[in-house]
Amino acid sequence: APRGMTGIHELLNRPMLSSDLGEQEHGRWPRAIRDLVRQYREAALPVLNGSLAYSNLAEGNDQILTCNPYRLWEYSSLFLELDRGRRCECFVDIGGAGSALSFLLAENGFRGKAADLQPLLVAFCNHVAAVRNLPLQAVVADVTTDLGELAGRCDLVTFISVLEHVPTARRPLVMRRMFELLRPGGLLYLTFDYGTYSEVDAYRLHEGKVMEESGSIASIGEFAGMALAAGFRFVGNDPLELPAEVQALRSAPDHRRITWRYTMNVGAIDAATPWGLLAKYLVKRLLRYTASRSRFERHNFFRAFLEKPAS
Repeated sequence: APRGMTGIHELLNRPMLSSDLGEQEHGRWPRAIRDLVRQYREAALPVLNGSLAYSNLAEGNDQILTCNPYRLWEYSSLFLELDRGRRCECFVDIGGAGSALSFLLAENGFRGKAADLQPLLVAFCNHVAAVRNLPLQAVVADVTTDLGELAGRCDLVTFISVLEHVPTARRPLVMRRMFELLRPGGLLYLTFDYGTYSEVDAYRLHEGKVMEESGSIASIGEFAGMALAAGFRFVGNDPLELPAEVQALRSAPDHRRITWRYTMNVGAIDAATPWGLLAKYLVKRLLRYTASRSRFERHNFFRAFLEKPAS
């Protein structure tokens, strides 16, 4: 936490702090995610970062792509609430089919559905759920139009690093639809890029895919306004009351070192290594690498716990 700040680390609704990084090496739930990824990898299940056929390109010897410390923080933070005994008989994950969080929840007995716009990830998710006999189903669906049958029936909705990919004008609608999915008292747990990074994404509308600019949420007030307008209330602290020093944390902790690890993710070499592809990969990564241009320098990660009022 920033110097002189006390108690910030324990707050639910906040950006990632430097002090969070160490927990991703030793915390219970980050360890559980690493173990799950390792177990799935050994079983050659086609999830998480594609087929995992090549240890060097898909994973790296320290799981930097699948289990990087930023993603581990986003996933494991959910259990700050679930470990307190919050009801979760039914969850829906939006935009994360094939990700570690849906599988982790299902492996721990939570019944859920994963909704994603990418058919390949949906197919992977359903395959793994069948092989592992998990209470998890994936569907190709847009939360703004396709999940009406679940309205008012979900205890938990998770939305991990998706909001920044939704065009700005559509974000309030997405928030309202997630509110509608929840039963009274239900929890929305989401994370998003917090900063100034922007890019052009393909977003699916009824007419097909269109290219629209999306990007990080630039201010806490912007996000809080959307959440409150949709009907939510914050669980725990009001993020608008975070100290100015914390609200100013718009770069991911230790972003230069972690960007370099992403770039040079070639630690595990084995008999399946496709040497021609690897050489092209290395040249491409080295030519593109510039630490000062890292997207992580232009955004931090923000977590938020929102509740649909019981009355």
